[in-house]
Amino acid sequence: MYVLIMFSTRSAALNPHYRQKPYQQFKANIASSHPGLAVKHARGCLANKFVPVFPETCVSPKNGRHGMHMEFFGNMEHKGPAVHSAHRTSTVLSCYDNLPKSFTPGKRYSYRATGLLTPKTSGKHTFSMGTCGPGRMILDGEEIINIWNRTKDSERSEMFMAYASPEVRVEVDMVGGRTYTVEVEGVSRELAPIPVHYTDELYRDEVMDGSRVGFMEEVREDLLGDAVALAAESDVVVMVVGKNIEWESEAYDMKSMDLPGRQDELIEEVLKANANTIVVNQSGSPISMPWLARVPAVVQAWYQGQELGNALFDVLVGAVNPNGKLPVTFPKRLEDTPCFHNFPGENATVVYGEGIYLGYRHYEKADIAPLFPFGHGLSYTTFDYADTRVSAAVFPEESVVVVSVDVTNTGRLPGKESVQFYVSQTSTPGLPRPVKELKGFTKVSLRPGETATASYALDKYALGYYNERQARWVVDEGAEFVVHAAASSADIRGQAAFRVAKGMTWIV
Repeated sequence: MYVLIMFSTRSAALNPHYRQKPYQQFKANIASSHPGLAVKHARGCLANKFVPVFPETCVSPKNGRHGMHMEFFGNMEHKGPAVHSAHRTSTVLSCYDNLPKSFTPGKRYSYRATGLLTPKTSGKHTFSMGTCGPGRMILDGEEIINIWNRTKDSERSEMFMAYASPEVRVEVDMVGGRTYTVEVEGVSRELAPIPVHYTDELYRDEVMDGSRVGFMEEVREDLLGDAVALAAESDVVVMVVGKNIEWESEAYDMKSMDLPGRQDELIEEVLKANANTIVVNQSGSPISMPWLARVPAVVQAWYQGQELGNALFDVLVGAVNPNGKLPVTFPKRLEDTPCFHNFPGENATVVYGEGIYLGYRHYEKADIAPLFPFGHGLSYTTFDYADTRVSAAVFPEESVVVVSVDVTNTGRLPGKESVQFYVSQTSTPGLPRPVKELKGFTKVSLRPGETATASYALDKYALGYYNERQARWVVDEGAEFVVHAAASSADIRGQAAFRVAKGMTWIV
């Protein structure tokens, strides 16, 4: 029996104590628990936005460790002795909160990073560079990338908080096993005027600068074809796909909900070869899933941190019963989202046209079916809801109404269920309101066959809305409400009604 593990991205960049990859931990865990099973891996496809940072085959000429030796100069010409030097493991050569303290805030400087690169294979390999200020890359004394005429008004990319240049790529014929000297030279960027209220220390800390350089050896394998072939001979396929920090980060917005690269195509082709395929998506945001109807299982894994390999293994083999619920709505397509008509705006101005109709409120108001609704989530057991009720038919003045529902674990495994309580005003409100609004939730942990009561107290804050004309919060006199007990915003399991006899207003 074979289990195929394929992944084409890594989690967003952090600095954990250690790192895991799904394939490594699946192989280790299965070797110890099911020694008769074989775990194999195929890359599947590339999904990088930028050329990957330099691999471990690049080392510092000073200490022989993976990375580059970086020097800083107190002028723009790389002249004289270096003011400061440091070892950089990553070739994201940031000059942000690690500048020498002797540097005068606002005064421009230069830097040079040097590494010894030994490619594993011969071929037409790719170098890349993006830089905030002027910069260039030199290979064995020959300049291969030049971005020296960069100014503060030059075109920008999404690197370095959108301060860096677009990535420049160049292919170079290289010999495997030979060591090359790579030098990266840069000058700090030309700055726009800084507001006078910035202190010197804040100013130094807030200026994003530096270069990002990458290197990738020529890919000669048929990544997709190899993956499909391996899928065809496997009993189970676990496809780990998604995004990383190149695609999801602060300071810029995503332009698409699609998986980067050829990942959607990879999924489609693997499904043709093996229908017994589990798709595990690592992303921090919704993605489109054109292949969803043909996949028996999808795991939204988010970014799991340093235990991602073991955590994913435990969930997929049933050692842990997952119980998460979506904190966002997954739309079917980008055009269905509430901000589609307003973003990115005009003339650097975005109109906040969604108003109160964000998330599930938008999809319900516009009657647009999402891919997965807010609050959705499955586990390896099932739950029944019964006898949704409220503690009073009339809301007690300056008190609360408690909503309760009985939840039973009707499956074979212990599990946890997050019960959600949504409130709808069924009488005509003084101002437009969403179809329903989440006002509370609680989680119950149940053994098979066990029943527990989930409850939540609704106060005036759960019933009111803000009236701008009155400049205060309002609960309409005689307002009628329904509270829904739900497994998600679209999966209502029960409801109960109550009303308010006397209106209420307050100022926060």
